Amino acid sequence: MNYSDIQKFVEPNEESEVTEIAKQIAAHFKQCCKAQSPWKNPFNPQIPPEHQTAFKHCIKAAELILEIRETDPVDVGSFVQAQFEGLAWAGNLPWLSQLHSFGARKRYDMYLAKRKASRGRQVQRSDYQTLEEFGPEDRKAESLASRMGVSIKRVLKSMPREFSEAYLRHRGVWSSVSSQFGE
Repeated sequence: MNYSDIQKFVEPNEESEVTEIAKQIAAHFKQCCKAQSPWKNPFNPQIPPEHQTAFKHCIKAAELILEIRETDPVDVGSFVQAQFEGLAWAGNLPWLSQLHSFGARKRYDMYLAKRKASRGRQVQRSDYQTLEEFGPEDRKAESLASRMGVSIKRVLKSMPREFSEAYLRHRGVWSSVSSQFGE
């Protein structure tokens, strides 16, 4: 038995969903880089991206996409394009590490809101305004939920006084917690 036989046994040929999405992210990222700055490439062209250190950021971004997909559909190409458009103000290409931050999720949400508004759909409240107003409370709720190992709604229901009434209404839990506010 040689090394390649052992490797086949240890590492099955089937790739995980995370790895597959990460490869798509790397391909879209390279494509967007090439479109904006043909001389800039975050990956060494002689080595497949999945064998490079920078690929770890694509893996983390893929995990973020899968997390978002639990509640909303996500297109990988749109997600990467959103990062480039969201960071265009900086006049430089985004770093791969910026693909998996809280800001990446916010940039994607804003990108979708912008596209939705440009298609002429009626919205009751500006999605930009919603993101701006509730961003800090969203981060706080996500942080508490991850530390406690529970869902965000459970955090909001167990600790409603930590959040504003508007945010609780926005998240759809106000009716179940309003009695705790003495109304």
